[in-house]
Amino acid sequence: MPVLVYCVAEASAPLNWPRTGVGGLPVYRVEHSGLAVFVSRDSTSDVWTRPAGRESVLEFHQVLRQLFQSVSILPFRFPTILSGDRELAAHLESASQRYKHLLEKYGTSVQLEVLVSALEKPRTPRTESGTEYLRTRKNQRNEWNEIVAGLEAVAGSAVIEWRVRSLPKGVRCFARLERDSVEQFNAAIKTWKLPAGCVARGSGPWPVTEFFPLDQS
Repeated sequence: MPVLVYCVAEASAPLNWPRTGVGGLPVYRVEHSGLAVFVSRDSTSDVWTRPAGRESVLEFHQVLRQLFQSVSILPFRFPTILSGDRELAAHLESASQRYKHLLEKYGTSVQLEVLVSALEKPRTPRTESGTEYLRTRKNQRNEWNEIVAGLEAVAGSAVIEWRVRSLPKGVRCFARLERDSVEQFNAAIKTWKLPAGCVARGSGPWPVTEFFPLDQS
């Protein structure tokens, strides 16, 4: 029977968890190799493999959010589907030490995200040369780097480590910090001064998915 995997947690995870998940199917807690893994089962994987609608994705992440409120988790991507309980057991046996290491390393950490983007400007015909265009792009990258440096400076010791992704018109910053440092971080970035023409939007806390790869390899 196909199995949809939501996340892995320590076996000491609370016994209270979301009882329904994607498609209204029950969410089960399975303990194996000193870990707790949360899954749904169905006679067919069609409910998970059909074109992923917004509702299915939201249902999946709602399960993760509810669990993350009370326990550290290693979330899987949606949809991660195994052929059945036998494959699930084999996977946990082979990956359990790695998962335990990640839970030990990141168990008290959370991830906060800050998206910085430029305000839309009216489009004008491009008249600059190729050299001028490249120079403009380089200056823009330097400006984004300065903005990120300013964010990192005001956040200071509240953040353990950063990840930054460049976007066509901005940057997405990921901060890893301890759960009890979230208020300190939020207070610090209120003092962060953005240059004119830029806006920032924060979100989180989330599991620290940007800081480790979690797959079945």
